[in-house]
Amino acid sequence: MKEMILASEKKVTLVTIGPLTNAALLLSMYPEVKDKIEEIVIMGGSTIGGNTNTAAEFNIKVDPHAAQMVINSGLPITIFGLRVTTRALLSKTDIEEISELGGAGEMLYSLFSHYRGGDIYGTGLMMHDICTIGYLLEPEIFDYQKTHLEVALDGPAAGTTVADLYSRYTEEKNVKLAVDIDQQKFKDWVIEEISKLK
Repeated sequence: MKEMILASEKKVTLVTIGPLTNAALLLSMYPEVKDKIEEIVIMGGSTIGGNTNTAAEFNIKVDPHAAQMVINSGLPITIFGLRVTTRALLSKTDIEEISELGGAGEMLYSLFSHYRGGDIYGTGLMMHDICTIGYLLEPEIFDYQKTHLEVALDGPAAGTTVADLYSRYTEEKNVKLAVDIDQQKFKDWVIEEISKLK
């Protein structure tokens, strides 16, 4: 990452869809890359409850210290947590429509039919990670709030992300947090992008 970022003529946007260990190591070992980073877009965290315990989301819980380091790096940070990603749903009808979109659609249909991130016949499949790409290509799909966010580092709450959405703790805003999603626009965008792969 260091070599590619420093070699880039333009500033780079990092998109993370897993634990932030490598990003934290990059920033701490090679601080010179910060000048070449436009933004870090994170899929992780939650302000509505967790998926590893009652409060923590997996990507942050795996390495909460790394998450806190990245969030407090001073770089522009945009975060997509479970509050939004659990509502980024594809229904059974959406997935069947995707299956008709050529080879890529057939492949994705097969993957989605076995994906365990939701119930294809009930609530729909949660498309957590691609919210980050949706943000880069169609940011108006989501609503955002600038806020202060911290990560609990130790004990049973380790990995929990706490957002000061009411600015009662501090006026400092260290992240842009996705707080809502236009579900129909999201579905339309996913299907449109897959249709381009015919």
